[in-house]
Amino acid sequence: TSQAAGQFCNNTPVEVAAGNQVPELSDSEKHLPLAPRLIQQPKSDYYVSPKSPAVIECVADHSSYVTIHCNGQALNRRVDVVTDHERAERQRFSVPIDFEDAQRWLGADRRLFCNCEAWNSVPELNNTHRKVVSSPGYVRLAYFESQRFQFDPVPQNVSIEANNVMLSCTPPVAHPKPKVHWMKDGQPLDIARYNDRVTVDHQAQLIIRPLMLEDRGNYSCVAQIPGQSLASKTAQLAIY
Repeated sequence: TSQAAGQFCNNTPVEVAAGNQVPELSDSEKHLPLAPRLIQQPKSDYYVSPKSPAVIECVADHSSYVTIHCNGQALNRRVDVVTDHERAERQRFSVPIDFEDAQRWLGADRRLFCNCEAWNSVPELNNTHRKVVSSPGYVRLAYFESQRFQFDPVPQNVSIEANNVMLSCTPPVAHPKPKVHWMKDGQPLDIARYNDRVTVDHQAQLIIRPLMLEDRGNYSCVAQIPGQSLASKTAQLAIY
């Protein structure tokens, strides 16, 4: 079942408000019964774009309260919690970070990091509370530095007797580094079906070797980062 948890700010329950004073579990306490435990940590890196939020997600066992902090501060929103119906002590909790959030929270050093936190009262410690804090997951903006390719494919008119053809494509600088794939006549080019006759090198150049008449067409490349894609100009490959 899904429920909302991690209520912050003015709606924070009194017992939760004291969470900042809850000590972290020491190594010697982690084995104690009902000690909170993080089963899943955040990913090390997340990217957000205007159309694609990052979802910070963790899984905890034995937690009476879970929360997610970013840059050391509680978020002014509810954290979604889903209890595992096969293991009642296990909770999966998450919160979305959208592009506007990331822009607002990125500090002067342009770093935004989020930590998951789970805590519980531990019977063998006189029912006092202890918490576990995850490793940080860093949230970065995904964006193209320009909307224009550095180099678009160039139209070519070549003889069928040519040994090979190379079409170049250099996308704009982007964060993270974009993945590039090729299109032919408006459809994704399935490189695998050509059995190594058509390949893409580490610079995203399309290499056709040897050339066949069926290779005639209009070629373009598409650069992709999370939530965004950018297409190059189209170049015609004519074969005579």
